[in-house]
Amino acid sequence: MKQPISETDLVSLIQSQRKEGFDLLYSNYSSAFYTVILRSITDPAVAEDKLQEAFVKIWRNIDKYDPEKGRLYTWMIRIVRNVCVDHLRSPDHKQQQATQEKVDNILTIPALKDREVDYGLMSLIGRLEPKYKEVIDMVFYHNYSHAEAAEVLGLPLGTVKTRVRMALIMLKSSLTLTGHE
Repeated sequence: MKQPISETDLVSLIQSQRKEGFDLLYSNYSSAFYTVILRSITDPAVAEDKLQEAFVKIWRNIDKYDPEKGRLYTWMIRIVRNVCVDHLRSPDHKQQQATQEKVDNILTIPALKDREVDYGLMSLIGRLEPKYKEVIDMVFYHNYSHAEAAEVLGLPLGTVKTRVRMALIMLKSSLTLTGHE
């Protein structure tokens, strides 16, 4: 919930590194910043991470804010946008995009794309190692998001995404070998 406070008072609270300052900063700006981040980073889990990163940068760099050069919001939104740009330019993001393209290509397998029940495919899925079978079942047949599957399984999100990708590669390879592609 947004709490009224003057810009000068908020800057003073943040500069003094008081918890109250962070709480006010977060409650007053998190929603707006998250909306800005989601415009360029569409994955909500990554967007939340970047929101936290932006708040940490604002908190740690508040001494660099100069009210003579502009409003606090303008200074902070520049930090938020820079966090997004840094993420989008990062090698990790570029690798993730390349991986997603591969997964998207694999998802052209009709039975997975349309979620049709194909007993041959179900047989192939049944032959996967349990760790792969489990994520495929959750993501493609029970409509869990990767983040939801990670939470339920108690695994890091990256591990779930990797297992899904590897399972799809194995399934596509098996389908190609059996002539079902």
